[in-house]
Amino acid sequence: MDSSFKDLGFSDATRMPLLVLYVQGDALRQKDLADALHLDTSSLVRVLAQLREAQLVDWTFDPSDRRTKRIALTGAGREVAASILARSMEIEKSILADLSPQELETTRAVLEKISERFNSLSFEQKHQ
Repeated sequence: MDSSFKDLGFSDATRMPLLVLYVQGDALRQKDLADALHLDTSSLVRVLAQLREAQLVDWTFDPSDRRTKRIALTGAGREVAASILARSMEIEKSILADLSPQELETTRAVLEKISERFNSLSFEQKHQ
């Protein structure tokens, strides 16, 4: 998928935080964003710095806890995220074009089960 967005200058690492923030529609605590991406907070720091330098995200400190950053898309970040989402939908449509409605339903159901299992394993590992 990385190569599909190379001309826009985005890798999976830089694209996914933009999409999560776009879909969320509001600022997220850095920890919540990291959790949504299945990353350690420290792994996200460099990516957020790159996105901030590109003026696609910005952050403020949470008034109730000055140690906590709240990450939000800028106006430019929202535009870029909308463009990435539109291209993602085009790619998905192209990839799934030859599937019957039944095959598509089965595929989505299987992927949902895999995702749920992955999330439960991630949760279990974090709480051991």
